[in-house]
Amino acid sequence: MNEGTMTVYLVANFDLDRQESMARFTQMLEADLPSLGVNFVTIKPKPRFARLTPKYKYSGLPKWLGYMDKYLIFPMSLRKIDRRANEKSLFHITDHSNSPYSKSISRRPCLVTCHDLLAVRGAMGEDTDCPATRSGKVLQARILSGLNHTDHVACVSKFTHGDLLRLGENGIEQRSSVVLNGINHPYRQLDQATIENQLKSLDQPSLLEKPFVLHVGSNLARKNKRGILQSFALASKDWSGNLVYCGPEIPESLQKEAQELGLADRVINLVKPSNEQLEALYNAAHAFLFLSTSEGFGWPVIEAQICGCPVVTSNRTSLPEVAGNGALVHDPKDYEAIAASILKLSDPNFREDIVRKGISNAEKFGAERMVAEYVSLYEAMLQK
Repeated sequence: MNEGTMTVYLVANFDLDRQESMARFTQMLEADLPSLGVNFVTIKPKPRFARLTPKYKYSGLPKWLGYMDKYLIFPMSLRKIDRRANEKSLFHITDHSNSPYSKSISRRPCLVTCHDLLAVRGAMGEDTDCPATRSGKVLQARILSGLNHTDHVACVSKFTHGDLLRLGENGIEQRSSVVLNGINHPYRQLDQATIENQLKSLDQPSLLEKPFVLHVGSNLARKNKRGILQSFALASKDWSGNLVYCGPEIPESLQKEAQELGLADRVINLVKPSNEQLEALYNAAHAFLFLSTSEGFGWPVIEAQICGCPVVTSNRTSLPEVAGNGALVHDPKDYEAIAASILKLSDPNFREDIVRKGISNAEKFGAERMVAEYVSLYEAMLQK
């Protein structure tokens, strides 16, 4: 490590929690910081107590053992690193859910990236499709307190920044800013042969035989997978394609509903495809449907756009901001309007216009731009 340059301690997530999107965000920083002359050291809680349970999961006793690793042992390690850190170093907590760690950092500047405040809002009784248990309410209060305590908060969208200004303490406006996320994988437009080879690897012949609309996301209620199915059902009356869900296995209730709608044979569930397979799916899809009722950013929107896939998305929270003018935007409960957009994208001229605008929008979200903005923030914080 070059002792004469800035050093950033990237405070990352507990591996056993499997926060994949947060891990990708940290990896983006790790990939580009060296090219900008910045040293980094990634630090995270180590599973000690959590290893006492045969199978870790985020519930019951295993969750509480993980809490001991995260909130009892790791803060002690942070305080030790903070005491030994030199004057050209600072801390960057890459996930706001770890903002309570900021209270263990007193000597060096500390930055927190806030990806969303949906769970905080849900714990306060607001309707975000993110309900909280009694212990969850305590944790979310600690997260908000940590954001209020840290030296600076970088929000990934203007929408999330608005939530922070509304919920944070007086003075948070002077200690916060917006750094838009970059695309977290180098997705791109592919040639037809590459698309077909990747689709063949998914062992779903219909992907090559029939058009399909695509959704990528978890089974959280706010992802509105049922609304996607209802919209597809309306479009399917005049369109012969399929619906592809990518992510975890879809819930039995959704499978049952597809069966009741007579669409079970037209709904495909691809469990955690690789980045290369997902890239081909984005390239091949008739449309990408992302109809969340709430988001803090919405990475899949720009992933689809950069691959030349038309996007139909929600008019809620951060999504209009992220999609720009390169998407068809609707109320996520307006299934008829969403279905009409799916059908309208069969018009080649209309489709070409949406694709062109989508690519232009997504190009603004480069990873290099994002990391450079963080480095500028680091420099400003060290000068204070």
